[in-house]
Amino acid sequence: PPMACDLKPKDPLQALAQINHYLEAHHGREGIFATLFFGILAPDTGRLRYVNAGHEPPLVVSPTGRIQALKATAPAVGMLLRARFDTAEIHLQPGDTLIAYTDGVTEAGTAPGSFFGISGVRQAISTARIEGGDYLNLLEQAVFEHLNGADLTDDQLRGVIKQLDLDLYNLARDGKNAGATYRVGDRMISK
Repeated sequence: PPMACDLKPKDPLQALAQINHYLEAHHGREGIFATLFFGILAPDTGRLRYVNAGHEPPLVVSPTGRIQALKATAPAVGMLLRARFDTAEIHLQPGDTLIAYTDGVTEAGTAPGSFFGISGVRQAISTARIEGGDYLNLLEQAVFEHLNGADLTDDQLRGVIKQLDLDLYNLARDGKNAGATYRVGDRMISK
């Protein structure tokens, strides 16, 4: 049934609260809920404000290989009528890569106990960093190797965001001098 709500919420947390209330009020008995991660990235500063509502923890990989998991800030949407949704904040440094994925990645396996798991994700990410940073393809390849020919049992979604050097970001934003080539640090950039 439809529910009266503000169709233009003032901020993402207000929208989450409305979605949560709707799911719990109208579908709570069926146990319907959703995990989600969303963030707002300011590419000029690397500031990422995010909500992780029971979702698999996105990972931030530094250029040196350090992996940091982004903690959950709230329960899954629709689990609790009066759930509190909080934000967290990190600053992505130049060269940091944010990797998000669904539970279809961690739960890929042929039987309970044989899941790919967060350890499989971390191993694939470490390998991808060493082999040039093709995180999406190497993570997918690692999952299918783990399945060893078995079918997927859940959908999978993976996403990657890489924080550029601030100088590169500002250069790309500047619409002047189209076709010019610039040296920024050890990189050559063509516009």
